Amino acid sequence: MGKQKEDICPGCSRHCPLSRVRCKYGEKHIEKLRKAQCAPPDAAKEGGKSRKRRKWESYVANDTTAWKLLWTGSLLKRSLRKGRITAQQIHLALNDEEEAQLCTLLEKINRIMP
Repeated sequence: MGKQKEDICPGCSRHCPLSRVRCKYGEKHIEKLRKAQCAPPDAAKEGGKSRKRRKWESYVANDTTAWKLLWTGSLLKRSLRKGRITAQQIHLALNDEEEAQLCTLLEKINRIMP
C-alpha cells in the first residue's frame, strides 16, 4: 500500500495541504468547499439526478402553460433528433379532432409573435 495523500491545494505550485494553505486561491477554494457543504440541496435535482436548466426557463415560471408548451417542444425535438420517435408516431398519438385543435392553437400562438 502506498502512502495516503492529504488533499492538496490546486492553487499554486507549492501544493500545500488544504489544512494549511498559503495562497489566496487556496483560501478561496476552501471557502467554496465549505459553502458547498453547507448549501441546501439544489431544487433542480429530481431523484438524486440534477436536471440541466434551459435558457428559456428563466423567462417563464415553472408549471405554467407556457412552460409546459416549451418543455414539450424541447422533449419532442430531442426525441426526433435522437430517433426515439418519428413524426408518424406523433400523428398516430393524436386523433383527427385533437390534431386539428392543436394546429388551431399553434396558429393562434404564431399570430401573436412579432
